[in-house]
Amino acid sequence: MPVPTNTINKVTFGGDVLIDLTGDTVTAAHLETGYTAHDRTGAQIIGSLSPGGSPTLQSKTVTPSESSQEIEADSGYDGLDKVTVNAIPSAYVNALTNAAIADTDAQWVLDNVMFVHAQGQMGYGIMDNNGAVSATIDPGNTYTIPQGYHNGNGTVTANAAGTLTYVNFNAQLGSSAQTSTSNVLDVGEAGNAMRYGGSLFNRGSSYTATLTLQGSQNNSTWTDITSATRSSGGQTAFNGTNSTYRYYRLRLGNSKSNNIACGMMMVCIK
Repeated sequence: MPVPTNTINKVTFGGDVLIDLTGDTVTAAHLETGYTAHDRTGAQIIGSLSPGGSPTLQSKTVTPSESSQEIEADSGYDGLDKVTVNAIPSAYVNALTNAAIADTDAQWVLDNVMFVHAQGQMGYGIMDNNGAVSATIDPGNTYTIPQGYHNGNGTVTANAAGTLTYVNFNAQLGSSAQTSTSNVLDVGEAGNAMRYGGSLFNRGSSYTATLTLQGSQNNSTWTDITSATRSSGGQTAFNGTNSTYRYYRLRLGNSKSNNIACGMMMVCIK
């Protein structure tokens, strides 16, 4: 109730409290008729309770919450005869039930979610909530699943395997210096990955054979990409990838002599 401006309910002197009525609970309804007192505002009250009369009491019901609550009788009642406390709301119960996992620790509980240890201490989870994680990978690659919670809606999609196209080039050069060129491989457009691999075989013992992979944007002007050279009898292999050109071909050459042969395959992955 409001404190009258002409009343005093607390007196202090030199830091000491001499009089403090702020915690008093007496009201006129509690005080027997004819008696006077002061209520917690400091205002004088005159008792209205008939001798031997019964006080008017009130029953109240409250529900637990996150804040403290002071339960008092409403105006017109002498006091409370019963206070009923409802069950803890389900929101609090569920939070505790779901989190109160015996012998757990924070890594198994979602980040910033409260839980109760088996010993009763409160704690907060640190598990990452990844939700729906999605990724796309190329054939032959792998995807590492991140640690933490996943809601079951994430997907990992593999790109379709490319179309395999090849040029199988086999040539044998004669007894004089000469060259031989393979058919042209068209990968559709620059940027498509072309994977190549093959070998150069020289049957001579003292003459050089060279196999060169070439690329072109217009099937007219050719640029050397890589080559394999063998200057004695035996075989040399090479392989790799390229995505710079649209057209590719192989070119075999020898310095001179005879008995030089070559076989190579180019594979295009679109």
